[in-house]
Amino acid sequence: MNIPWHQPSEFRAAVDSLARLDMNRGRELDPVRALAMEINGRIRRMSGDLDRICRITCPGCRDNCCQRATIFYDFKDLLYLYFGPDRLPRRQICREAGRCIHLGDRGCVLPRDRRPFVCTWYFCPAQKQDPGFGGLNGIVWEIKALREEMEDGFCRITSV
Repeated sequence: MNIPWHQPSEFRAAVDSLARLDMNRGRELDPVRALAMEINGRIRRMSGDLDRICRITCPGCRDNCCQRATIFYDFKDLLYLYFGPDRLPRRQICREAGRCIHLGDRGCVLPRDRRPFVCTWYFCPAQKQDPGFGGLNGIVWEIKALREEMEDGFCRITSV
């Protein structure tokens, strides 16, 4: 799998490009900022329930996604983190010792609103059995739509 901005210099260049576009477009990008903050609100709203489900299902998991999957920030993640909570990481996520670098002894050490979105939208089969799954899945679909709208808006505004 080809991970975007894998080298620190590439990641920094991507962030610098966002900053230049933001500086040049300024208030024109306010709709993108508003969508990013709307996404942030939805992620925060579902964080408690997601954390509860993960505390139940993840410790005994034999196929832990943080060890199995290749996780990285995609373009929509960068837009969200830059224009929303303004909490860009210093580098792209990578794997070390066969697992995500942010996997700690008690799960992910990143706050949920700073993780790649795949870490929020992916539900394993055990998690899908939780009674709260339906409501969470609905919010995930809302966030997916908002992320599409945010990316489309950013591209439309900055391509002119």
